[in-house]
Amino acid sequence: MTRRAKSGSAIGFATDHFDGLRGRPFRRQPQIMENGSTGGSGACAIVVWRLSFSCNAQSTATRQAGGRLPHHANCDWFSNCHKKLKVEDNMKHFMIKRRRAISCAFVFLAAQFAWAAPSQAQIVALGASVVQGYGVNSGEAFPEQLQGMLRAKGKQYSVSNQGVSGDTTAGVLSRLDSAVPQSTRIVILMIGGNDIRRGASVADAKAGVAQIMSRLRARGIRVINAMPLYMAARSKGMVVADGIHLNAAGQKYVASALLPSIN
Repeated sequence: MTRRAKSGSAIGFATDHFDGLRGRPFRRQPQIMENGSTGGSGACAIVVWRLSFSCNAQSTATRQAGGRLPHHANCDWFSNCHKKLKVEDNMKHFMIKRRRAISCAFVFLAAQFAWAAPSQAQIVALGASVVQGYGVNSGEAFPEQLQGMLRAKGKQYSVSNQGVSGDTTAGVLSRLDSAVPQSTRIVILMIGGNDIRRGASVADAKAGVAQIMSRLRARGIRVINAMPLYMAARSKGMVVADGIHLNAAGQKYVASALLPSIN
């Protein structure tokens, strides 16, 4: 008489299973292969990580039952467990990769911001014809020369030339917001000469300059008064034939004098 495993055992569903011959139990014992399949008659047994019982227990219960593990019930149960564990593992890998991607993106953006921030810092040269570059070739006005000197020192600052020929302090005040954008950090101011030439007093010219500075500083912008540098270059004879506007050497003198004050 063949011993039968109790139906309540861990492998109870394997009892009373035969190989198809009437009343004749399957005599050959299933063998667990390295690849997880069993030998003989195509029976299926898959070894999955975190099984609640060992393969040895299955083999013992099977021998006691005198048969082999049921094909469909066993495969379905193991397959479902395997799929569930695979989904959990995939989710863990996804979360790890996601965290790594976010970290890399953060580092990349931080590096881009650190690189781009200096290039956004803007310097505006504000004034009249001397700032504009009257009497010199293109690129020889001190704003352009100053930008070249800054770039040569590795400072990616842009210097905007906002010189308008014939302008006065009143004219600068009227166009101040449009000439000096919000990204501006420094304004180099050279204005006031035309006020006096048009009949205003020195005190009026100084008052106009003071008003311009006050409005710029209220916006948190640093102001450099370049009029003393212009007067110094003019006193050295660095002017064109009219004796008023600076020549290329005078423009370079102003740019070189401004360079140490740009940080």
